[in-house]
Amino acid sequence: MQSLIRVFIFVCCLLINLPGIAVAETRIVLPADRNATDTRSDYTVQLLRKALDATVKTHGPYDIQWAKAVRVQERVLKEMAAGKGEINLTFSGASTLRDEMLLPIRIPIAKGMLGYRIFIIRADKKDVFEKARSIDDLTKLTACQGVGWPDSDILKEGGLRVHEATTYEGLFKMVSSGRCDFFPRAVHEPYLELLARKDKFPDLVIENTWLIHYPFATYFYLKKQDTELAERLTIGLNILLDNGMFEKHMKEHPATKSVLDMLKGMKKRKLLELENPFLHPDTPLDDERLWWKIDD
Repeated sequence: MQSLIRVFIFVCCLLINLPGIAVAETRIVLPADRNATDTRSDYTVQLLRKALDATVKTHGPYDIQWAKAVRVQERVLKEMAAGKGEINLTFSGASTLRDEMLLPIRIPIAKGMLGYRIFIIRADKKDVFEKARSIDDLTKLTACQGVGWPDSDILKEGGLRVHEATTYEGLFKMVSSGRCDFFPRAVHEPYLELLARKDKFPDLVIENTWLIHYPFATYFYLKKQDTELAERLTIGLNILLDNGMFEKHMKEHPATKSVLDMLKGMKKRKLLELENPFLHPDTPLDDERLWWKIDD
């Protein structure tokens, strides 16, 4: 009888220690347009996997899938805010509204590096920007941005004049025609943009003396009820921050490595720091681990 009991206990111990028995699998469904073939999302999906890998021992296995149907971002956010739909994780630029609608993981995915902006200008206006010495000089000029872009409001709050266009392509036309003086872009964007339009807008160039910076975060967003997943991601991302794997991922992934390489060459530019009053009050601006600085 005792031998049977010992066998029963032994079998129970084996079952308890089998993978997937003690801890349920974490299932994540991403928007369809965040799939593996979208190179813009590859950096973030890889970071997500690393955070989940770092917590397998404590939180168990995981599975990442993609939604079957493509939805526009605003619809995805509204469905998640209502606790509906199969998608339970997305990543997007942070704002007070989104932080209140959803459950944000307040660790900026790219350490805010996209808050650094350089300008597309007309070649014959190079001297104007080279002679500018302060924000007072820049306020005499007009920036252009897209209607509804968060950057438009940030620039306006910083005291700059902004002319908004309804279409992305129209912004290049506005600079070329002189309807605005400069088009601020994230540091990695204008090189390919101008290359693709070199025949259509041969008069447009990249301005080489100024750099604008403001806090700009991109977060993982979850449904409000997914507190266990939020805990797991927060723990995993903090592990990556503490062991250096977060920074290593940024320095090695092609999408962010190219941006960091560009920023290294911009240290001698005139830096204009702007505030971003549209971030949620709980944004961790004082945690230096979470924000990339141009001197890093």
